[in-house]
Amino acid sequence: MANLPFSEAEYRGRQSRFLDKIPHDSLVLIPTNPNSIRSNDVHYPFRASSYMLYLCGWTDPESVLMAKHNGNDWIVSLFVQPNDTTAEIWEGRRIGIEGASTRWPIDEAHSLLQMNEIVRGALNESNGVYLIQKLNEDIDKIVHEALTSKSRQRNTYGMGPISLADPSSFLDEMRMCKSQAEIEIMQKSADIASMAHSLAMKNTQVGIGEWQIQAMIEGCFQSHGSQWSYPSIVGGGDNATILHYHSNSKTVADGELILVDAGCEVDGYASDITRTWPVNGKFSDSQKEIYILVLEAELAGIAACKIGADLIAGVFSGIGFDVKPLPGDFRSDLIQAVSLGKPEILKLVCQSFQKSSPVSSYVNPIPASMPGYETDLIMAGGTFVDGSTSEFSADAPLRPP
Repeated sequence: MANLPFSEAEYRGRQSRFLDKIPHDSLVLIPTNPNSIRSNDVHYPFRASSYMLYLCGWTDPESVLMAKHNGNDWIVSLFVQPNDTTAEIWEGRRIGIEGASTRWPIDEAHSLLQMNEIVRGALNESNGVYLIQKLNEDIDKIVHEALTSKSRQRNTYGMGPISLADPSSFLDEMRMCKSQAEIEIMQKSADIASMAHSLAMKNTQVGIGEWQIQAMIEGCFQSHGSQWSYPSIVGGGDNATILHYHSNSKTVADGELILVDAGCEVDGYASDITRTWPVNGKFSDSQKEIYILVLEAELAGIAACKIGADLIAGVFSGIGFDVKPLPGDFRSDLIQAVSLGKPEILKLVCQSFQKSSPVSSYVNPIPASMPGYETDLIMAGGTFVDGSTSEFSADAPLRPP
């Protein structure tokens, strides 16, 4: 097998557990991420879909994973770029059909040039489709036509799919529990990111440019065989309060703090570290007070991360806030009340929740009037498990309970 992050047995185990959730009369289609053009014939660096990486470790663009039950077993196939001398001169060697079928944890490999014919045939023999949409226009079109066609075969014999579902929720749930091999890669990613942050701290000085810190951090990532997992945020002074600040183009003055939100990716597994430090090496009294409060919250959160623990209740009660219900109390729902005492702290907490949401994280919650409330209300919320309906929200009036 190719030099992949995991053993063939681990990939095959993931495929088996996933396909156990799919009816045998259904077809599974999982495209990788699309290419994105930066300018003319220049593309942004390609990053494969996490689902594709998880199921078979395939990293090349334009590919589609298909699974079809043959009556006895599930057959897992990949549609891949065929070998093409001209394209390979420009863009690099392709693994090709033979390489994919003999060196990857799949049963069959086909050329992308055959995808239309093979997928249409498989759809005609299926009752349902499990497809992650809006990643591959060709696949979306083929499936849409199969679902909406009014052919004589379909009308007379009931051939072709009649239902469409998204399989990502199955995969999201599976990916929440990590194997030992996954944990080791995640630890490596975290170690490299930690090293990069420490390097930046040691080399920070008054007047340094945000871009210079970014260069140090991302250079450390690359020199240790990783890449950034998201564009690094390096904000000095007021820029540190911008949730998704990205220009990284200002110098940092004496007395200011610098916030760095940067992580790296190793074999598809990402780290995400945010740290804040004084550019001159010494916190002012007010800076130190806030820093200690946040640090205590972090340490309380880590301590509360135990099986069966009430995380939010444990974190906030651990740093001195009144909570209801208390950690360990009986619960009839998932609502947690926290008395923060000051409007400023409430605003900070809601803004922190919002920043951590991958959906609408650019929104900065601010207090506003709301029908039915006597005082202004601040709200934060969003989907926290990508591809599913898991939601977390925080909202409260700016007054004592």
